[in-house]
Amino acid sequence: DGGLATAAFIVTASFAATAASSLRTGYISLWYMAVALLGVLGLTTINVVISLLTLPDVATALASGYVSRTLETVWLLGTAIATLYYIVPRASGNPLAAGGMALLAFVTWLVLAPLAGLADLVDRSVPYAITTVGSVAAILLLVPAFLVAMNLMLTLRGRMSLLLGPTPVAFAAIGLAFVVASGLLEGIGALRSVAGVVGGTDWILGAFVFLAIGACTFAGLALIEHAFPRLLLREWGGGLLSSVTLWTAFGGATVAGLLLIGSGLAEGSMLRQVAQQEEIAAALLPYRAIAFLGLGLVALSGLA
Repeated sequence: DGGLATAAFIVTASFAATAASSLRTGYISLWYMAVALLGVLGLTTINVVISLLTLPDVATALASGYVSRTLETVWLLGTAIATLYYIVPRASGNPLAAGGMALLAFVTWLVLAPLAGLADLVDRSVPYAITTVGSVAAILLLVPAFLVAMNLMLTLRGRMSLLLGPTPVAFAAIGLAFVVASGLLEGIGALRSVAGVVGGTDWILGAFVFLAIGACTFAGLALIEHAFPRLLLREWGGGLLSSVTLWTAFGGATVAGLLLIGSGLAEGSMLRQVAQQEEIAAALLPYRAIAFLGLGLVALSGLA
């Protein structure tokens, strides 16, 4: 934990030294990245403090749950959106469609992302109102996800042909789809009736796959496809290998996420029927095996 906090401090300090003077008049990507870096620094510092203090087991578990959940909504989601906001206008050659919509999405995300982690503070010692606020925030995170996707798709007006090949824009569009899908899954999972069924099951891992391996991976791949030719000052291979990367990563992340979500639904249903653990494990094995193969496809896509 101390090493992660130190690394987060170094990266955040480097970012501040490089871009702090441009934040006030800077592009929206800088704002998302600044908050994401400050968030990961603060959350890793909280983890260090938790490890140093002698707290009751319940308090430690609740704090760790909040940190884990908020790392997803602030760090992973924030960096993915920051990257996509940079790639789509640059790669398409079009200006951002709506600055006001981008600002609204940023403010909404800034308010909701830290609050969504409160939904995981499920314990008798935590007031019901606090977890309710977290659940509502998790549901409403779908709003900035939709606003970002709408804004960036409008930015592609007149350049939709870039979606038809293995271009940076195509990778970014798939990343946007995963951003919206992960927001939808988080919102559905935060509903009390759904959380009672899928809480603690593979559904949680499936939603994480859509965000981390779907949205973040495709945002990173889009950045690589766009930036590497300019950094290396040479023609990028593209073509068949880029197509293989795109489709294997997309297929693998989609299959893994959907199968884990299905596994979570099946597990939650069987637990409600008071099925035996051996029966549940046998029923979930096919879901998990195919999901594992999907994750393997994502790993193989990097070789292309």
